[in-house]
Amino acid sequence: MKLELKHLAPYLPYGLKFTTNMLQKPVTLAGFGTDTDGIDKLFIHHSVYTAWYPIENFTPLLRPLVDLKQHFENYRSMIYSDFDYYVRCIKIGNMEFAEYEYFFENHFDVFGLIDSGLAININTLTTHLINTGQH
Repeated sequence: MKLELKHLAPYLPYGLKFTTNMLQKPVTLAGFGTDTDGIDKLFIHHSVYTAWYPIENFTPLLRPLVDLKQHFENYRSMIYSDFDYYVRCIKIGNMEFAEYEYFFENHFDVFGLIDSGLAININTLTTHLINTGQH
């Protein structure tokens, strides 16, 4: 499995952040597309750089599904009340659009990218930046 634009598209309206070895701090996804050579690229806004870069230069920062439990405890008044039920629904693709939208808006890893090594657990961001020299 490799990171593809289809994995990132639902997060686009919600300011998904990425890490990269090219820049010192996480950057925000501003857009994406495929160039004339068929290379998937991301459009990144950064204080120094605003440009298109190949998708393989970036790693998205996402929340693991286990963090949903904390969200449920903090937002009991929401329609989401059964953590295990929603994790199962995500895995089998059996949810309403509004429910998926909540997960994308809050940057939950709906596609299993963290487990595949294609995304970074946002809870480990500080450790990751130190280990890669990006602090």
